[in-house]
Amino acid sequence: MRRPTTIKREIEENYPHQAILIISSDEKHKEQSLMNNLIIAATCYIAINIIAFLVYGQDKHKAENGAWRTSEKTLIIAAFFGPFGAYAGMQKFRHKTQKLKFKLVPFFLILHCGAFIWFGYLVLFA
Repeated sequence: MRRPTTIKREIEENYPHQAILIISSDEKHKEQSLMNNLIIAATCYIAINIIAFLVYGQDKHKAENGAWRTSEKTLIIAAFFGPFGAYAGMQKFRHKTQKLKFKLVPFFLILHCGAFIWFGYLVLFA
């Protein structure tokens, strides 16, 4: 059985117009695969931010009811991975907005925005 690369090379040599169709088909497959990966990554990122938002809301609820609280370390880790959700949770629930340690959350948010710009540049222009 011949390898697909050998068949592709034969087509490119003998039928140049059909070779263009094969190459464009490969490019479409790569683009579709990249789009699928981006959708999966965006969905995961949104889910992480929703979880961070809920963690901040749950901790505020526990604080109001005198229950066992979520550790500050956990809240900071949630903010590092999901800064949009954490910042929204801090503002919505008015929770941990005065503590010095939680001034890192807007920094994480800016850091993620910079990463999005860099990643967008790589995807569009590389």
